[in-house]
Amino acid sequence: MHILAGRVRPFTPSPGDLLAKDIENPCVSTCQLSGDLCVSCGRSKDEIRKWKRMKRPEKMAAVQRATQRLKALKKTK
Repeated sequence: MHILAGRVRPFTPSPGDLLAKDIENPCVSTCQLSGDLCVSCGRSKDEIRKWKRMKRPEKMAAVQRATQRLKALKKTK
C-alpha cells in the first residue's frame, strides 16, 4: 500500500515492476549442446548458466536471441 496525502491506496504494480521470474524459461528439458549452443532451446551455455541470476530485461533479451537462433537453425535444415 502507498500512503499519499494521508490517504491509503492499494499498490498496483506496473508492467515494469514484474519480477524476472515471470519470464518463462525457454528450456524444453531436452538439452542438446552443439558447441556453445543448445539446439533444443537456442540459448548459449553462458545464458543457460546465468539464467537464474538474470534480471527481467536480460531474460527477455536472451529469449529473443534464442528464438532467432532457433529460426536460423530451422532454415539451414
